Amino acid sequence: MILLAATTVVLAVAAGVGGAWWGGELAGASGASAEPTTGPEAAPPPSSSPSSPAPTPGPTADALPDECSTLYSPGFFDELDALDDGHMELNRTDFDFQTLHRGPRLSDDYLTGVLWNLDRLQCDWDPPPTDVFIGTTVAPLPTSAGEDVTTALTLSDFTCSSYREGTLCLQTTEYAESSTTLVDEVFIRDGLIVATGYLNISVEGYLDDIVDSLWSER
Repeated sequence: MILLAATTVVLAVAAGVGGAWWGGELAGASGASAEPTTGPEAAPPPSSSPSSPAPTPGPTADALPDECSTLYSPGFFDELDALDDGHMELNRTDFDFQTLHRGPRLSDDYLTGVLWNLDRLQCDWDPPPTDVFIGTTVAPLPTSAGEDVTTALTLSDFTCSSYREGTLCLQTTEYAESSTTLVDEVFIRDGLIVATGYLNISVEGYLDDIVDSLWSER
């Protein structure tokens, strides 16, 4: 279900406030080679013992899409492109206020500060005028930083819960003076962060389509 509200709004997003982690390769676990032993060899496990299934590998920084068009499934991309009677444009270049257009657009200043300093894929959907938008940031995030981000968001009144083998944090901000609604959605899994701000719009299945794409779960 897709909901649009025709409301004019000027949204100012605060710049980063420092304390952010810089983008880089994802932190990975590296196992050390086993030392040979001189003791008797251990007996092999019984052949009837069940073996644990191999975990599904997650995406790495190098495997992230380099274009927004490949972040979504082809059918879902076409749905987004057709929103607002086909006026929803991806990564518009006609804005003078580029700090609003080309960076994370979320209500939480702390989160914006973190995302500003990461190597990221930024996908912004804007119809003219800018009373509706969807802005999504996808970036590698070290595991320790992900835990800190989740803690900080919880302290900032986000509601966080387990979702699709990761953590999903949500917050809705109402701007009474302009009758607008901004929903912040932050998903963290396997060293990746997917942060989306929805202004005056709700798109069913948006995050799930991205998760399916990033983790090849189609």
